[in-house]
Amino acid sequence: MTVALLVLVALVVVFTRGGSWFQPSYELRLRSETVSGLKKSSVVLMAGVPIGRVGNAELLPGGKHVIIRLKIYDRYKIHGDARFVIESIGFLGDQFVAVYPRENARPILESGAEVSVEPSFSFQETARSATELVDEVKKIVKTLNELVVRVDQKVLSERNLTNVNVTLNNLRVASDKVTTMVDGMSTLVQTNSPSISVSVSNLVQFSQRLNGVAGDLSQLLATNRLEFAEAINSLDNAAKVLERVAHSVEEGRGLVGALINDEDLKAKISNVAENLQNVSSNINRFGLLYKPRQSRQAQNPPYPGKSSIK
Repeated sequence: MTVALLVLVALVVVFTRGGSWFQPSYELRLRSETVSGLKKSSVVLMAGVPIGRVGNAELLPGGKHVIIRLKIYDRYKIHGDARFVIESIGFLGDQFVAVYPRENARPILESGAEVSVEPSFSFQETARSATELVDEVKKIVKTLNELVVRVDQKVLSERNLTNVNVTLNNLRVASDKVTTMVDGMSTLVQTNSPSISVSVSNLVQFSQRLNGVAGDLSQLLATNRLEFAEAINSLDNAAKVLERVAHSVEEGRGLVGALINDEDLKAKISNVAENLQNVSSNINRFGLLYKPRQSRQAQNPPYPGKSSIK
């Protein structure tokens, strides 16, 4: 009876676990941040086919990563570019390791090789994230409420609303004035449209004439360019001559320089000019043939009288 019970237990274990205890296998090491509820002896599936079992899990130094050991049957070979994902059966079922082959471009994994694994979807992490999100939303709502209260107390106060109403009324009055001014300008344009059209026509004609004058000037400059150049050269030469004359006068050379620097000559010329002024004034007063009269006393001496005869 004891032997029969042992055989029955062994058969039950073999059939429930797929007989993995009696199949040759090799070990792979999965590197993950968490076990994610994966249990020992969980199945390893590839394309829905069991290819191994989950062994022990080992926490690395530092506590940030975990090494999960897999027992893969020898007859199943996995390439290095395959994806290892921790998934669950159903919504809340047991978790397992799923292997997804890709292009099989990398070599086959040897026994003891270490690969990374993608963690499964965690409801706890999702709930924690949702709780954090709700807390952030609460903070945002609180901030918005405080902002609304501040706006209501400061911006939307009775005084500010009164100022806003006054400003709006002023804007309305200003817009009415602008509308009136625009209407007046429109009326002015309509009533004086003939004069405005004549003025515009005159401006157009004047601009055309200016264009004609500009064209004539351009043609004149083009046809008489050499003459203008010679005239400019002559002016330049005359300016140089005047500059030399000015230097000579400043240095006292020539008649003009002598007149400027010789004080005696200046005095003589001043006397001559004064005499000429007197002569010209006499000519203007008495004529060109004027001759001053001599006094009689000077011509006829006084009669001495008769001498007495004794």
